[in-house]
Amino acid sequence: MKKLYTAVLCAAAAMTLLTLSPSDAAAKKKIYIKDFSAGSGTGSAARRVQDNIVIFILGNYAGSYQVISDDDIKTIFEKTEELQAVGGNSDAAIKQIAGALNADEIITGEVTSENGKYLIMLQNLARRDSTSEIAKKSAVSISCLENQIEFFSREA
Repeated sequence: MKKLYTAVLCAAAAMTLLTLSPSDAAAKKKIYIKDFSAGSGTGSAARRVQDNIVIFILGNYAGSYQVISDDDIKTIFEKTEELQAVGGNSDAAIKQIAGALNADEIITGEVTSENGKYLIMLQNLARRDSTSEIAKKSAVSISCLENQIEFFSREA
C-alpha cells in the first residue's frame, strides 16, 4: 500500500511540474478520468467514449479544468502497472489516486454491449475540499448504437 501511495504521489508531482505553470495550477480544477471498464468486445467503444469526454472537456472548459487520465500517469511514471497489480481498479485505490493527484473531480465509466446497442454508464464524483470524502455529483446511463457513440458520449 505504501508503494502504491508513493508511486501515485511521484506521478502526480511529475505531471504537475510538466503540465502547469504556477498561475495555471491555481486557476484550474483537476479532473481525473479513470480508464473506463469495458464489457466483452467493447474495449474500443469504451476508449472512444472516454476520448470524446476528454475532447469535450478540453474544447469547452479548457480554462477551467486540467484533465488527468491514466494515460498521463503511464506516460509520466512508467510503473503505473504496479498500481494496477496492487488493486488499482478498486474504489479505495481510485480514491487514493484522486487524493494523491489532488483531483477535484473524478469521472468513472463502463461501456457494455447488448443486442447491438451500447450501454454507457458514467459517474462524476466530487472530492470535498481538504478531505478524502468523495460524493457522487452526477450519474448518467445512455443506450445507443455504435455510430452514435461520439454524439452521446459528448452529451453525457
